[in-house]
Amino acid sequence: MKFRLKVLTLQCKKSREIIDLDHQVCFFHGKISAGKSSIVRLINFCLGGKLEMTTALSQEMVSASLILYISTHKVILERSRESKEIQVSWKEKDSDPFTVLAPINKTDKSIWNDNIFNFSDLIFHLVGLIPPKVRRSKLEEDSPLIRLSIRDVFWYCYLDQDHLDSSFFRLEDTFKRNKSRDVMKFSTGFYSQKLNSLEIDYEENVKDKAGKLSAVQELNKFLEKFGYDSTETIESEIRKIKEKIETVLKVRSELEKGYRSETHSTDDLRRKIYRGIEQIKTQETIVYDLRNRILEQKTLKSELIASKYKLAKSQQVDNILSGVNFESCPQCGENLKNRTIAEDKCNLCLSPKNKSELKTDLEPDIIRLDIDDRIKDLENSIIKHTKALLNNEKQLKYFTKEKNELDDQLQESLSTYESKMLSNFRENERDLATLRERLKAKNDVIKIPIEIENLEKSANDLDLIIKKLREKIIQEKNKLNSANKFISELENIFKSYLLEVGVPGVTKSDKIEINRKTWEVWVLPKGDENYKWNFYNAGSGGKKTLFNVCYALAVHSLCSENELPIPSILIIDTPMKNIGEDVNEDLFSKFYRLLYRLAITSLKNTQFIIVDKEYNDPQNEELDIISRYMTPDEDENPPLVSYYRGA
Repeated sequence: MKFRLKVLTLQCKKSREIIDLDHQVCFFHGKISAGKSSIVRLINFCLGGKLEMTTALSQEMVSASLILYISTHKVILERSRESKEIQVSWKEKDSDPFTVLAPINKTDKSIWNDNIFNFSDLIFHLVGLIPPKVRRSKLEEDSPLIRLSIRDVFWYCYLDQDHLDSSFFRLEDTFKRNKSRDVMKFSTGFYSQKLNSLEIDYEENVKDKAGKLSAVQELNKFLEKFGYDSTETIESEIRKIKEKIETVLKVRSELEKGYRSETHSTDDLRRKIYRGIEQIKTQETIVYDLRNRILEQKTLKSELIASKYKLAKSQQVDNILSGVNFESCPQCGENLKNRTIAEDKCNLCLSPKNKSELKTDLEPDIIRLDIDDRIKDLENSIIKHTKALLNNEKQLKYFTKEKNELDDQLQESLSTYESKMLSNFRENERDLATLRERLKAKNDVIKIPIEIENLEKSANDLDLIIKKLREKIIQEKNKLNSANKFISELENIFKSYLLEVGVPGVTKSDKIEINRKTWEVWVLPKGDENYKWNFYNAGSGGKKTLFNVCYALAVHSLCSENELPIPSILIIDTPMKNIGEDVNEDLFSKFYRLLYRLAITSLKNTQFIIVDKEYNDPQNEELDIISRYMTPDEDENPPLVSYYRGA
């Protein structure tokens, strides 16, 4: 699995700490409490691990992010403190970027495509592998499959300081032992991608078959419970129900005919009511028209009376102004004295005096008489229309009363009959609905024997598929027996590293043996099994640390040389833990010579992140290495959180 770390960023309250990781070997060394181990813990945190909150991180940390390459994808992992989710963004060359919030633990809902449910699944997807599944129980062949997490695989990529001399890759942990063994099987070729796919298909088909057989059993119980021993019994009941439905429909038809015949007796009343409605409508129209006519005439009468007052007022004005000799025009103010006017004409409007006098004397009286005549005519018409309105209103009340009486008669005629008919119709509808629902249920039941037959046939077909898959799994496992050569190779590599470092108690005549079932690693002095020893009884903590570190280097060397699946990262926090470099200077130097040699040979594609007390200079220009000296209180060599100086 190709991994390459680029940049780790720690966002603090007052600063952003950027750690360059884009080198084959990144070496962090210095004084205690400077944050050296926190760097690798933060890398592990961004990759889904837990984070030990030191005092500095607890007080100052906000979030962390890691930029790295996974296969051909450039990936950004962002995680805030105490979060159980990681924001994963990735981009492949010449493709659109993607981002998703990935929970660390598995969820029921997929987060990407249809088969990615958490952060681990997504990392396997980016690597280009199907998330491997292994059997929960190693004793039962049909034990359910469980996913192998990327976190399980990282046990062999991150050797943390706290467990470096007290844990041999989780083999001593009851809950993690089986998964650790599965990682070794997966990484050393005992468990191929093809075998993984075959076992997943096998389990899915076994579950499918079990589900179908369970459904057949439940359906048979259902049929037995209700006495359906055969399809013929159900068909007979369906025929009987259909006959009952036909009988109910006939009764309904007779009820409808009876209702129609009974309601004919009230047709005369209905016709009278319809005529009454028409009469009422006509009478209402007449009353409405008369009221409007009276209102119009009263309004006109009022206007004529007002005209009389206007005429009288006009006469008064004429009497006052007649004979007045105007010197100036009352409208425009022009001087009238300078005009030459004939004696028989008005000096103001130039009208003939005789004509004007005639008009003034006769016209008002004629108009007044005409207005009086019109008022009298209107009064007579109003009296006439008022009488007609009263008569028509009485007629409207009579028609309305007669129609209401006919309504009451019709209601009384129908009420007794319709209540009885309604009861009969309701009962008929209830019977019909019950029978139809029963028929539907029987039609569903008759499908059950057919479904049972289909399920049994499908289960038999699955038997053949399961048998073939089992044969393929056995064949694949037989092919993988050749992986024994990888284990033998791992034994030889591990022994050579122990000898190269000079681990006390290991000689060339000793034999390394890895148990293929328990995956425990034994050292047999001169090949004698009676004196064999392993990690757990190695003795000193320093010896256990070297045992762990050399084994991790051997596993990565094997996987790198044979292109076996393990992330190409190895993080070692304090490999010289419990080993005094001043007393064991030769051991200290030999170990780092081995690590640097591997970094430019068999592990040239593996990235190393090393945390230790002292820096060992490789003095080799071929090696891409960067070192950082860290102290808790020196500005020129600042701690991880550069401004933090403790409480």
